Amino acid sequence: MQPFSTDPKLNPFYYLDYLDYLLAFVSQRYEQVLKDAERERLQVFQALPKPARALYTRLLQRKGAYFR
Repeated sequence: MQPFSTDPKLNPFYYLDYLDYLLAFVSQRYEQVLKDAERERLQVFQALPKPARALYTRLLQRKGAYFR
């Protein structure tokens, strides 16, 4: 059993696809409890180009004093 996938068909933006899915779910399901600033932040993020969203997502996943 290998600890990681060696599938060459793995989407290189899998983490961004998951975040997009998660944000869409939260936006639809909990729209009534989101504040205006939170809705605006979601819209701004979704309007960014894909490479910018991917970079931001990767940086959010980092840990340590210099990343958050």
